[in-house]
Amino acid sequence: MPFVEQMLYGQESSTSRQRIVLTQSPGLGQSVISEIRQLCEGWGDLPLGGLARPVVLSVPLQKTMETQRGRIYAVVHLSPGHDTLFHAVVISEADYVALGHNPFALARSFTFVSEWRDGILLDRVEFDAAADASLVSPPPSRTDMALVCESLRHILVQKQLHLPIGQPEEGSDRTLALIIASLPTPMRRDLRFASFAGSERGGFQLAALATDNCQFSGWQRLLLTQVAAIVPDEVEQYVSAIGSYLAAGDLPGVCRLAREQFSLPGGAAAKARVDNARRGTAVPTEARSRQPINTKVPMRAHSVIPLVPTGNGPGSGGTTPPRRRSRPGRTRSGASRRSVPPPARRRSGGSRIFPLVIAGSIIAALFWWRMPDVTRLAQEKLGWSPFADTAKEDKHTSTLLSVIDVGEVYESLVRRVAKAGVVGEGNVQRDRRASLLKLQTDAAAPLLEQLDLFVALSNEGIQQATRPDREKRRLHALDEQGVRLEQEMSRLELAWHSLASGTDWQDLSRLDDNQVADRRDSLRHVAKPALVECGMKLGTTEARGSLRVARRRVDGMTDLIDLMWQREWSRKWEKEVAAAAGLVSPRASAATRAYRNSAFAFVRLKQAERSTAAIDLPFGTEFEDGAWPAREVRDVLPELRNEVSRFGRGDTPPVLKATLELYARLEQCATLARDAAADDVLA
Repeated sequence: MPFVEQMLYGQESSTSRQRIVLTQSPGLGQSVISEIRQLCEGWGDLPLGGLARPVVLSVPLQKTMETQRGRIYAVVHLSPGHDTLFHAVVISEADYVALGHNPFALARSFTFVSEWRDGILLDRVEFDAAADASLVSPPPSRTDMALVCESLRHILVQKQLHLPIGQPEEGSDRTLALIIASLPTPMRRDLRFASFAGSERGGFQLAALATDNCQFSGWQRLLLTQVAAIVPDEVEQYVSAIGSYLAAGDLPGVCRLAREQFSLPGGAAAKARVDNARRGTAVPTEARSRQPINTKVPMRAHSVIPLVPTGNGPGSGGTTPPRRRSRPGRTRSGASRRSVPPPARRRSGGSRIFPLVIAGSIIAALFWWRMPDVTRLAQEKLGWSPFADTAKEDKHTSTLLSVIDVGEVYESLVRRVAKAGVVGEGNVQRDRRASLLKLQTDAAAPLLEQLDLFVALSNEGIQQATRPDREKRRLHALDEQGVRLEQEMSRLELAWHSLASGTDWQDLSRLDDNQVADRRDSLRHVAKPALVECGMKLGTTEARGSLRVARRRVDGMTDLIDLMWQREWSRKWEKEVAAAAGLVSPRASAATRAYRNSAFAFVRLKQAERSTAAIDLPFGTEFEDGAWPAREVRDVLPELRNEVSRFGRGDTPPVLKATLELYARLEQCATLARDAAADDVLA
């Protein structure tokens, strides 16, 4: 269950006009209190007559706390009336994720203080988030769809949505709650929200702004009359999918779709990230939002994913590993620093050659001694490989994704903690806390960034239909990297437990993948709560589920390409095609949709061919042009032709092409029968 720290901010009495911090739980630090106070002061002024109903704010905080690991959020409740009381709760991202980063969900589960009285004491409390039966009541319906979808288009394209209103209303809160639930995961994490704000000073991205003589009923007309920017196709597809769930009253479906959307649809940052990843360049830092970086784990590093060098130069997004020190006790020969005096007399040819041989031998020995460092330096600085021809990746099959080595980060942190133990216990505890923070920033943050890129690449789907062999190799390589990501997440959880519990495993960095899996299984059996806590602290619990969904999609696309380019049909093949197509995202690339939709249409065609009418058709007494195929088959053929037309010229899988050609000829079944009979007679 979530834990929160609390703070009350407002007027000490009705006669006092100055707002102060009235009380707070002991776990709140002064830096966090100061940031929340600035948020409350920047909210604005009360409308005339005071607030008609409670207001909620939600903002990701810049500061961190000892009692709440990682990134934290402030959810502030403003009581109605003239003497507004600000009741702020501070919740960690790991707990806020369970509430969908939605302040209305927290408000339905948590009891806020609405009136200040002397003697109120606040403490760190735990509340039951499961008490929230539903986000809105009644459930969403078709009447909510138009306004929510139009609001989504505006905020996804313009990155901000301010709606005018004189007083907060029940309808405005309901709509804003649905808008937040419909936002993709990255935007929800960084969202600065106010259900009602007295001014724009708070820097809210989504807010109902205080405006005289404006009501909630005018929001939809206002949005429809505003001239918005061009809506990208990706945004329109996402909004349409959200609208279909809203119209059906399926709020869990809305939340699930928004949770699985790991990149902003049509967003320039997401597009630049993937495009730059393909080119092996880093995402420009100036393109990032001015809000805290989008994270899944505490204190995520503001660094981009290290990318695999292309062979033509160093990977721009990568980091250079520290150079190993030379072996102790080995020094360079002093002869290289001595100046040789000019010869006193002329030497014979043999006397000149012998010193050169000796010098060459020394240089060769030094070269081979330093060869590993020279090779590594060339690889790091110049992108050179001693096996350049064999190591060079095919640009069509490379996914340009590398996975961080968690074991290397962990090993340095364990040595640091062990070194602190020599000094004293106080140093050990201080360095242990610092090591956990370092593990988050140097291992967890890059690993989850790489997971985001993996999901983005899997969402892109099939890139080309012309060369299925290359596409299969690319998807196989991507799947292998997904396996590696999952293995490193397990190692990361074990590393966190080792440092946090004081176990300090010395062999964790040297364990192979099977041994890591075995140790994680053992930990789950012995101390399952500890492992669950590791996942929540690091953000790997949610990330592991996202990774598995993305890997299933990659597996489905790989199998689908392989099956669709086979030249023989069977009932087993048909079942495998249907299963593979079911794993593919319907919102992926055009080539992916062509494979997926044509596979489903082809399976329906085969099912229609097994209908009674289609089976009895060849046993008729006479043939007429147009009698074939059967009605059940004829109903499916237009859909199959339409889906196959999405393939480029020469890209259509042979089984689809041959099937359509066969049915095109069967349209003239009587003519074919006469020609076949004539051939038999002549034979």
